[in-house]
Amino acid sequence: MRTAEELRRRKNSKQIITFNLLLLGEPGIGKNSFLENLAINNPSSSVIKIVPEDEGTNNNTLRFESSIVKIKNELTSSIILNVTSADIMNQLNSTSAPKKIREYIETQLNSFLTDEFRVLRNQEYNGHSDKRLHACIFFVNGNAKGLHTQEIDTLKEISSLINVILAIGKADRFNTNEIKNLKRRINEDIIKNDIKIFDFNDDYLDDIFEDCEHILVKEFQPFTVISGNILSKPGKELYRQNVCSKMHVDDIKISNLSYLKGIILGSHIQELQTSTNSIIYEKFRTKILLERQNEINIKNDIPESDPDKIMEEATLSPLYLTMEQSPQGLTMIPDADIMVGKELQEKNKIIEAYQRKIDALEKIIQHSNDSSPTTKVTFCELEGTI
Repeated sequence: MRTAEELRRRKNSKQIITFNLLLLGEPGIGKNSFLENLAINNPSSSVIKIVPEDEGTNNNTLRFESSIVKIKNELTSSIILNVTSADIMNQLNSTSAPKKIREYIETQLNSFLTDEFRVLRNQEYNGHSDKRLHACIFFVNGNAKGLHTQEIDTLKEISSLINVILAIGKADRFNTNEIKNLKRRINEDIIKNDIKIFDFNDDYLDDIFEDCEHILVKEFQPFTVISGNILSKPGKELYRQNVCSKMHVDDIKISNLSYLKGIILGSHIQELQTSTNSIIYEKFRTKILLERQNEINIKNDIPESDPDKIMEEATLSPLYLTMEQSPQGLTMIPDADIMVGKELQEKNKIIEAYQRKIDALEKIIQHSNDSSPTTKVTFCELEGTI
């Protein structure tokens, strides 16, 4: 007879988690190898690459390549990874790449926002239709002894829209001391340029992986990644063959690949999804709705509100708008009931002001022995204005 733990694991194994991942970095930095390494150790897993529609049309334009990684687990939930990859320096005019990458991420967020108003907000959204990117593995070159200008520009554009995790691609190019100094310089550049990266808080390595040191996970960022190109046996060790040596890439002494895989596919997958939905998306949603409200205010000669200022004062300010779906797309209109309520509040304030004046005049009349006609006329005229 199966135990309760076995039954729970069998039930979890039937569940499927959908996770959207973005891989960014220079051409040849190891993005494709990393993608292959996510599933290569698992014989029942697979990587399906989707050929772009504009394949081969223009090598100088920024392209987003899509892949699907299906990872089947016997005792835990299976995972479907929707992976999008892009080269940040694969075009002649590379200065436009950071903005285009930001626009791509915003498009996925905006698509979810549009679909959200087609159903009740409290209903469960179809996870397979959710294209919001949950995390970005950003592969740093490292040859600049830190972050180079293109990497900084890209990270500054996207870090507020996605959970960024840094990795040093092809880390076998550097020795131990070089890796240590490179990590220090990269973290200095992150702080100097006010770039946001995913915060692992106080999560310790030994809480996630067995037989590991009691070290904070965030101290490993940027993670050193060495991807393998040789598999000893199906489901066994993965190696990288160089000219002079053969390295076991899952060896934690030379590579953080196993840590990074464990974080993305296990320990922090739920946390990354929650951060995307509850923090990143809610901030994006609030900003977009406030901007659209200001557009309506301008048309109605109402003073414009500052979205950033309002977001600082209140995370979710009351919005006097409703969403309607029209043939032209999603539109926002003033909520009639709320607008009428605001008008009544303004009129009540005027009435209260007049009432205070009336009360003051009545006190004067009561304490005055001289009931002058002037006072009575003033009182009657005031009554007539109400």
